[in-house]
Amino acid sequence: MADEAWAGRAVLSYRLSQETPSMDAHNLHFCESTMRSVVELLHRQLDLPDDPRTRLAGDMLVAAWRVAVNGWAAEAGDPPCVPELAARFHDPIVALPGSLTLTADPRPQGR
Repeated sequence: MADEAWAGRAVLSYRLSQETPSMDAHNLHFCESTMRSVVELLHRQLDLPDDPRTRLAGDMLVAAWRVAVNGWAAEAGDPPCVPELAARFHDPIVALPGSLTLTADPRPQGR
């Protein structure tokens, strides 16, 4: 992100992937492959329990990042502002614990 042109390329790439299902699928595949590699590395470097929590924690961070990028790319100025993206990442991260205990009542059936 140190490259000043990165933000513009990131916004254009994100917008294009949202309009191109094959690009979006490739991005999701890339995230999956990267997350598997990260989890393997973490287990090699750290004494982590052999359960799904490491992967789930990583997936939640990726989901929070995608929420942040979605809002940032939709409203990005010209040029896009990287500190704004970092700020947008904060809210989804803070919402993660509450998302694990989210409950909802069923809506009344229409008559």
